[in-house]
Amino acid sequence: MPIAHHPPSPEPTPAPPLEWDYEELRFHAWRRKQFRALEFSKVQAQCLDIAGADWHEAERLIERGCARDTAVEILT
Repeated sequence: MPIAHHPPSPEPTPAPPLEWDYEELRFHAWRRKQFRALEFSKVQAQCLDIAGADWHEAERLIERGCARDTAVEILT
């Protein structure tokens, strides 16, 4: 039985080097810390941060008795 020959796969394009913006990393870490201080889980805090949620609004919702899961749904 003859061996099938396949054309070689193209070489993957190397990813560009990561340029770290430490101020931005610190900002996001601070925001997540604020959400965690409001007793959101780590995952919830990350989701809120990524969505750009306003932590002051999150705080107002929690102070009014809103459940954290519901607050995440409202803010994201």
